[in-house]
Order: sequence, then structure tokens, then C-alpha cells
Amino acid sequence: MRPQTKPTKSTRTRKPQPAPRRTLATAPPLAAGAQRRYTLDDLAQAPAPNPQLRIHLFLNTKEEDLVAMGQRIDSIHILRAVPDFYGAVREIMARLTPNQRRLVVGFSDGLLGLLASETMTLAGYKKEFDLREQGGATSRAQAREARREAMSEGVALRDQAYTRLADVLGGGDEVAALRANKGTAETAADLALGLGQIAGQIEGLHAKDPAFSETLTELGLGLDYAQQLHATATRVRDTEKAATATTPDVRVTQRTLDLQDGIVLRVVDVIYGAFRSAQDRDASILLPNLGAMRSLIARTRPAARRADTPTTPSPTPPKAPPRADGGGTPKPSTDGGVPPSPPTKTASPTRRKARSRG
Repeated sequence: MRPQTKPTKSTRTRKPQPAPRRTLATAPPLAAGAQRRYTLDDLAQAPAPNPQLRIHLFLNTKEEDLVAMGQRIDSIHILRAVPDFYGAVREIMARLTPNQRRLVVGFSDGLLGLLASETMTLAGYKKEFDLREQGGATSRAQAREARREAMSEGVALRDQAYTRLADVLGGGDEVAALRANKGTAETAADLALGLGQIAGQIEGLHAKDPAFSETLTELGLGLDYAQQLHATATRVRDTEKAATATTPDVRVTQRTLDLQDGIVLRVVDVIYGAFRSAQDRDASILLPNLGAMRSLIARTRPAARRADTPTTPSPTPPKAPPRADGGGTPKPSTDGGVPPSPPTKTASPTRRKARSRG
């Protein structure tokens, strides 16, 4: 019986723990000292930016990238978040010392003015887009209603003309022609054609026989009635055309809104990045509040490696001197030289015999 031995405690190599995630200090929606919330009216009073600043800021930015960024957030959320962001930037800058202001590299009052200007442009686009969308929907609904009324009136007038004229004619070839002229009302074009053809037949009957013309006029089927048929046919065609017409091109499209959203977010990103870099150098510098834009702009970044931290290279084993007999790796030495190479396998005597037999 083997003596029982106590199991040795296995030593496990602990995995290195990830560095704690860096959190970014964030200013409250209202910077200290502000007595009110900022609105678009405050942005409208900002000084006009330098046009060259806008040109250089977007010089190497692709329009498609701006559109893609703008499609990730609704314009109304930007218009609600930017005023507080704008106010927070102003209040933070007002509290910084001159030395701290010099740390906010990449920011200027002109950049803040550009943000205000582009945001006001977005507000104008959004208002015009919404008004045209609502107005366009109302116009289309009215056009469809007018078409429905014209079709209903046209069918009633056509049926009346057909029935009354057929009663007067009694039968024969004229009634057969009247039936063919009536046609259908499956489409507005079919109805308009039928109205015009019946009107033309009435006009032909008046021109063919003056005595019969008097009879038709007495019964309410005179030339003025034919003109009423023509006018209704024209109205049916016009209302159909208005109801099916494509929506006219508008200056502010959805792409225009998305592009302007991206432009505003681009300016916000530059301003926020300037404060974030400044905070890397001075943790007491707060970051302006992003609000609904945070998921698109704010990103935690890994702490940069300190430049003054020396890196220790891994030791390289010394090269072994060549053997005097011209062989390969020398035998191991006890003075910390090159470790021995694994021995080469030699065939056993049994295997040698097997090979010789083959």
C-alpha cells in the first residue's frame, strides 16, 4: 500500500487584471454661476464666425461621412442638446485661469461661434422641412378629395345623360352608338372619354335635325348640357393629374437635414476633443455636457503611455562560439551558455533489421 501524500497546492498564474476604465469628468448641464438655461435665442446672438474657419475645418471631411453621422440621431435631439453644450463651454472657459485656457488647444471663440451659426442653420432647415412635409401632406389629401368628388359627379352626370338621351332616342343605331360612347368609369381617363363622347353625340344630333334639336333643348338636352359634359370631363382629367402628380422638389430634403446634422456634430466633436485633451493635462478642467449627443461624441480613451517610462528590453542570450570540429551546437556548459539541443532519435535494432529485410 502506497503511503498517502498530501496534495501539493497548485500555484496558478494570475491573469493580469485590466486597468480600471477611465471616467471623464463632466460639467453639469448648467455651468456654475449660470442663472438660466441656454436656448437657440442665445446662439442667434453669437458673433458670426470667420468663413475661412469653416472651410478649413471641413476641408478633408467627406460629405458621405457627415450624412452617415447625421443619420444616427434626429435633428430635434441636436437642437435640444447644443444650447446647453454651448452654454457649458462658455461657463467653463470663464472659470479657467489664463494658464488653463492655454491648455485648451484647438478651441477658440470663433469655433464656438461656428457651432452657433451651424446650429441655427439646422434649426431653419428643420422648421422648413417640417412645414413643407405637413403642407405637402395636406395638399395631397385635398387633391385626392377633389379627384373623388370629380369622379362621383362625372359618373352621375354621364349616367343621367345616357339614360335621358336613350329614352328620347327610343332605340335603333343611335342608342347602340350611345351605349358604346358611354364606356366605363374604371379610371378617370375612361370616365372623361365617355363624358366627351356623349357630349359629342348630343351636339351631332342638334346639328343633324333642327326640329329634333328643339325637342332635345326642351327636354334639357341642349347644347348647354353638352358643354356641361365637356367641362366635367375636363375637371375629371385635371383633378386626376393633380392627385397623381409627384411631390415637387423642395430645397430642404431629408439628406439636407442629415448633412447639416453631421456638420453640427463635427463642430461639437472638435470642441469636445479640445477640452478632453486639456483634461488629460489638467484633471480639474471639466468637460461640457453633451446630452443626447454623448453616444456619438464622447468616447473613453486608453491612457497614453508615459513618454518618460523606460522600456526594458528582454535579455538576448549570448551566441555560443563555433565548435572547433565544425559541428553544430556545442555541449551545454555550466556557465549559463546555450541550452543543449534535443538529442536526435536513432532507429532501434529491431527497426534496422526490418529495414534490411525489406
